Amino acid sequence: RWLRQGYAPLAGQIVPQPHHLYHVPHFMAYARRQGTGGRVALLVLDGLSLAAWSLLAASWRRRYPAWRWSERLLLAQIPSVTAVSQQALVSGQRPFEFAADLTHNRAESQQWAAFWTREDIPAAACAYEHLRLNEGRAPDSISSSRTQALCLIYNGFDDMVHAARLGLADVFASLRVWLKSETCQRLEALLAELLDRRYTVYLTSDHGHTEALGMGQPAEGVTVQSRSKRARLYSSENAARAVQAGYPQTVLWQTPGILPDDSWVLLPDDGNGRRLAFAPVDEQVVTHGGLSIDEMIVPFVQFVGQTVSLSSTTVSLSGTN
Repeated sequence: RWLRQGYAPLAGQIVPQPHHLYHVPHFMAYARRQGTGGRVALLVLDGLSLAAWSLLAASWRRRYPAWRWSERLLLAQIPSVTAVSQQALVSGQRPFEFAADLTHNRAESQQWAAFWTREDIPAAACAYEHLRLNEGRAPDSISSSRTQALCLIYNGFDDMVHAARLGLADVFASLRVWLKSETCQRLEALLAELLDRRYTVYLTSDHGHTEALGMGQPAEGVTVQSRSKRARLYSSENAARAVQAGYPQTVLWQTPGILPDDSWVLLPDDGNGRRLAFAPVDEQVVTHGGLSIDEMIVPFVQFVGQTVSLSSTTVSLSGTN
C-alpha cells in the first residue's frame, strides 16, 4: 500500500538525496562535481539483501576497524528482477527509457559508458566488468590509470539465493561460510585496492530476496515477456488481466513515467502479508521480483576516506598471503 502512494513520487527526486536505484549514477556524478572530480567506482553486489549486508558490514567492522563508510537505503525498481533493477542502476535511467532492453542486461556496458560520457568522461575511460573472484584475478581496468568511471558486478550472492533449497536458513548458512572464504577476502582486497588508487567507492545491490510459497505457475505461452517466481512482465494489459483472473492472489502493477506504457507486471500478493510465488503449489523458494520490504529495500554505501587498510592481514586478489 505504501509503494502505491510513495514509489512514483520518490522517483522524481534525484539529488542530493537518492531514493531509487536509477538515482545512483546521478548521485555519484553530483558528488563528483561537488568534490575534486576524481575517479569513481560502483560495486554492485547482485542479490545482496539488507539483512545480508548487515552480516557483511558486521564482519567488516570486526575485522577492519579502520574502515569507514556511510549508509543510505534505496528502493529497487519494480519489478525487482535483475534485468530491470540492475539495468536501471547501471544506466541511471528509468525502465521506460530502456524499454527495448527491458528483458536482458546485455546493454549495460554501453549504458554505463553513455551516462559518464554525458559527464565529460571519455568512453575509453569508462569500464564495466563482471567480477570472477574465484578465478583469483582482478580486471585490468582496476589498475589502469586510464579508468575514471568503473562499474563492477559480482553475482555471488544472487547465486547463493538461486541455489538455496532449504529457504532463507540455507542462504544465510551459505553466507556465513562465504564470509570466511578466500573469495570474500579477495573482495576485501579489491575494495582496498580501489581506495588505494584514489577511487571514490560506492557499494549497492540491485534487489534483495525473500522466502515464498508456491501457488502454481501460469501457462501463458508467448503472451508473457519475462518470467520470474515473484513477477511476470506483460506487454498487454488484457493478457496480464487474463492471467490474473486465474491467480486472484496477485497485484497488477503499472507506473506511467517509470515503466514503459505497454508494460504490466503481475506480482503475487494475497493481501495478508503472506509471501507467494509463481512456483509449484506449496514449494518453498527463495527468490525476488516482488514488492516485499526484503526485495525492495537495499543498502547504498559510500566508503569514506582515501585508503583502506586490511589491518594486520594482507590479502591479495589471488588468495591470502
